[in-house]
Amino acid sequence: MCNGVLPNGEPQDFYYADNHPTMPGLFKGMKAILEEQGFREEANLQAKCLAFKCLDPRASCCCCQILFNQPDFIAQKLTLFELVVTWAPCFFLS
Repeated sequence: MCNGVLPNGEPQDFYYADNHPTMPGLFKGMKAILEEQGFREEANLQAKCLAFKCLDPRASCCCCQILFNQPDFIAQKLTLFELVVTWAPCFFLS
């Protein structure tokens, strides 16, 4: 997963820095990511709805749904797509 973008337009790292005192290089997790984005209260919701089946796809019912509805998450491309776009020109131009 690519890093995100904070509401002020700055990049948001999803992993702690390698020099972090207690969690170097580890994934921050949904709670920390939401808190950095300004969703302090929502960060305390359950991680996901039962079986990932939210009743309303636009709702703020769980941490996953809130993250999935953010513009930077919506704009992300699948990893396979990113690989094809990155490497395909190399094969066709040689």
